[in-house]
Amino acid sequence: MIKRLLILALILFFIYETKLVEALNHGVTKPDPLTAKEAIAMVRADEIFSKIVEPYKKELDWKAEYVKNCQYVTEFSLWETKHTSSCWYVIGLFESPWGAKFVRHATILKGKVYVSGYQYIGFDSPSKFDPPYYWIISKVKEWGLKTLYTRLTPEVAINLVTEEIEYKLKNSKILDVVAELVKENPKTQLWYFVFYIQKKDNLKYVVFVEAEEGWNFRNKKYNFEWADFYWETPLYAVDWVRKIAKERGWKEISNLR
Repeated sequence: MIKRLLILALILFFIYETKLVEALNHGVTKPDPLTAKEAIAMVRADEIFSKIVEPYKKELDWKAEYVKNCQYVTEFSLWETKHTSSCWYVIGLFESPWGAKFVRHATILKGKVYVSGYQYIGFDSPSKFDPPYYWIISKVKEWGLKTLYTRLTPEVAINLVTEEIEYKLKNSKILDVVAELVKENPKTQLWYFVFYIQKKDNLKYVVFVEAEEGWNFRNKKYNFEWADFYWETPLYAVDWVRKIAKERGWKEISNLR
């Protein structure tokens, strides 16, 4: 009888000790991976991240930060669910083949890499889990960047888009061109261009071009996924074109409404 009581007491003590340890450890989560160096290595080894960072000339720097309370959202059909978990934010600085510095970032959640700007398909996969904008900006300020995701400088963008549309400008003389990056996020880098041209009849015109940066699958090069050409400037771009024309001193424009 005493022996049985001792055994029961030992069992109860073991259960109590286990529960106590669990209680003390409640809410304490070890980073996965454990260090910033390992987190960066994990992102560098990720196949999707490797694809979206192309083309690049070289790596310049990396930063990683462990965050205990990451906020993220999962989606299923029309429903969204908010969650909190620990995670790693990782951001890399690269130099493009055209001399522009740009960043790409990712989040590591529960030992898995989620590349910002891309969605993973799955019932419990984070679909809105980019690092906060303020966190990205804080890192970018340390690197002194003026743009975040574009691989192109305005000069390079002008050269590339001119190659794309030059067949539409036959018998025209290009007098001036202006490029402006108007939308920039991990998914989209949208450019506006306005060409100031003179035709053989000596009349002067402006041509508006809107183009999205990315892989051009027609010529299998990185420049613009698409480029829309307008002889008549669309209403949403008229004010921008007028502003540029005034700043650059363009005169006698025949087609600017």
